[in-house]
Amino acid sequence: MKAWLDNYKSAWEKKDISALIRLGEDSNANSEKLRAVLAGYDDFRVELEELQIQIEGTRAQVSFRRADIIDGEKRVHPGSKVYVFVKRATGDIDVKK
Repeated sequence: MKAWLDNYKSAWEKKDISALIRLGEDSNANSEKLRAVLAGYDDFRVELEELQIQIEGTRAQVSFRRADIIDGEKRVHPGSKVYVFVKRATGDIDVKK
């Protein structure tokens, strides 16, 4: 879970749209719009607040509130993000938003 959260935060801060798609945060259909928005920010950082992780067997749920620091101004997103991770018998992990 920690690695996924680190990758999530890093993908946002690097403005890596391909990584955000792989992580389940964005879709190909929205990628150009998101790329254009993020390109307008000189300094962009992400904080994950109210982080909760629940693990039960082969299933984990992560919830958090994302706050973006854009050019020095903190903007907290309304509501929490929730992701569910399910480990398959093959060892692969499915992520659902």
